[in-house]
Order: sequence, then C-alpha cells, then structure tokens
Amino acid sequence: MQEIAPGAFPRLVYPDMRDPEKRAGRVTMGGGGITVPISFEKDIKPLFRTIDVEHMEPSGVLLDDYAYMSDASHNHANADAVFDTLKNQTMPPGGPFWPQDKVDLFAQWMSDGYKP
Repeated sequence: MQEIAPGAFPRLVYPDMRDPEKRAGRVTMGGGGITVPISFEKDIKPLFRTIDVEHMEPSGVLLDDYAYMSDASHNHANADAVFDTLKNQTMPPGGPFWPQDKVDLFAQWMSDGYKP
C-alpha cells in the first residue's frame, strides 16, 4: 500500500464569512486562487437539521431536496422564501437561528447560480 505524503492534496479553505473582506462566498482551494462555487449537497443541505427538515416537510417545504430548493419557477421562489425566513430569524421556529455566516453562505449559493 502506498503512503500519501502530508499535504499531497489541496486543502479546502472556507472564508470567514463574518469578515466582509473575505465574503467572496466561495471555497478556495489551497491558496492557489482556485475557487469552487457553493454546492447545495456539500455546503447548504448539511446546514439543515433533521428536525427542521421533518418539521417543514408536511407543509411541502423540502429543505433537503435540491430540485425543490433550486426550482427556477417563479424566480426561485422556494429558495427565496427559505432565505427570507432564515434571514428574518423566523426559521427554525423558536431557534436556534442560523448565525450570519450561514445565512451569508446560503445567499452566496443562490447568487452563484443554485449549484447542485
């Protein structure tokens, strides 16, 4: 079996979203200037707790479903509605509410084009 040398793979660096200067909103690989758009599957979906997903599903809000969240119908109304509730701290009901860096990440996912 071959050993993999430490540092052989690029390290993913997430910008500190609290720092306005670093709010590029993209994942930077290894400091080489390569940026990767925010991904629903890797970056956004994990932000929703199982209890939140289960709570919203009976209302037809599918927080963990990429097709639902990225649906372009009515100018991305599903993602916009979820974003508004996160930003206005009305979801999840009673909290814990998302910190600003997570809300900013969700906003960046939308502005990056709702990537899967």
